[in-house]
Amino acid sequence: ASAPDTEDLALAQERERVLSEAKALKDQAVAYLHPERPVVCEDPTLFGRNYFSRASAPEQEDSALAQEREHVLSEAKALKKLAVDYLHPEYPVATEDSTVFGRNYFGRASAPEQEDLALVHERELVLAEGKALKKLAVDYLHPEISVVTSDGAVSGRNFFNRPGAHIHDQMVHTFPAHEDDGHEDHHHMDHFGMDEDVDFMFDDMRDQFVAPTSALVKPDDSGEEGGNLSRSPSSVMLFTGESAYD
Repeated sequence: ASAPDTEDLALAQERERVLSEAKALKDQAVAYLHPERPVVCEDPTLFGRNYFSRASAPEQEDSALAQEREHVLSEAKALKKLAVDYLHPEYPVATEDSTVFGRNYFGRASAPEQEDLALVHERELVLAEGKALKKLAVDYLHPEISVVTSDGAVSGRNFFNRPGAHIHDQMVHTFPAHEDDGHEDHHHMDHFGMDEDVDFMFDDMRDQFVAPTSALVKPDDSGEEGGNLSRSPSSVMLFTGESAYD
């Protein structure tokens, strides 16, 4: 009655087998989680090889290279997101945090004063027109300034001697009628024929003129009629048929 309880032999063997399997599983788990630990073996005939560097192993990438690739890909992804946000501001901001909120950068209280887009366009238009008007005014007031252009194919012509000008190949000359001006070229009168018209008019007046009767004219001592008449230069020119320009 005082003897200890004894196990069944079959049950004892089963318990030993379960414990040995659990120990082996523990060793495998430790070896898997800690590959840096060296393999401990008491059998000198045992040897091993690296699983990752075996001849039949697939090609492995260097750890540093793999980390650098991951870093580059993460930066490219971040840059792509920034580029999309910049080119498409109309896209809504997606977030999963309910406590996140935002405000308009341009409409914030501390933002500098912004101009209206229509006002900016109008100012640019006014400045462009003012610049064009200034250029036209300078060209008008300073015709001596040369025309500057960067186009080698541009050419120009003189406005006054173009074929379609109204006074093309015509010249107007005026000169004083003095006796010492006989050396002047008389062909200029072809373009300014006022004197010829005046002479023709006076010739008609001489032909139509009727001399006064002799009763009204008192002869002078020299025997010539009309010696005491007061004659103006114009009447002298009419009677004699001579002019200051002859």
